[in-house]
Amino acid sequence: MRPFTCIAFVPEPFGIGEVIVRAYECLFLAGISPVGYTTVDEPLLTLKPSDRKRALAVLFEAGFDFREV
Repeated sequence: MRPFTCIAFVPEPFGIGEVIVRAYECLFLAGISPVGYTTVDEPLLTLKPSDRKRALAVLFEAGFDFREV
């Protein structure tokens, strides 16, 4: 099992930096701490497996469109 789950956010009319900041803010308010992020072609957010389901629910509720990679 891989130690982390990466979530790729489908870019909206926001810049990559704004997407990451908004996602971090939503997760922080829910008490979830992402492990990290990277931006290659699209922003990738790395989560702990124990936080994955809850984080996906929080991001979905906040209006993010995403797919798992």
